[in-house]
Amino acid sequence: MEFSYKLAYYVMFAISCLSTFILIKIGFDILWDGYGKNAEAIMAFIAAFILGVGVYMAYNVIKTSDKYAYSCGVLGIAWLSTLIIIIICFSFISGPVKWQ
Repeated sequence: MEFSYKLAYYVMFAISCLSTFILIKIGFDILWDGYGKNAEAIMAFIAAFILGVGVYMAYNVIKTSDKYAYSCGVLGIAWLSTLIIIIICFSFISGPVKWQ
């Protein structure tokens, strides 16, 4: 059982790190684009920050102890909070998507 928790942790950690870098890249792409909304870039940076804090907290749990299941829970909570922030921000704050 410990092996499956360890495997799940490393997979979730890799996906979280990749998602953090992708959100940062999206934020900079929106800022540099002349037609992008600055609010969307700020929302992407906020989501990347939340996910990065979750990655940092999960890494510190593994560094101090070998609680892989707890670290998976920390990463799962970071994923859920990032997803909720993205959905709320892009649907309510940024306004509806306008197809042109």
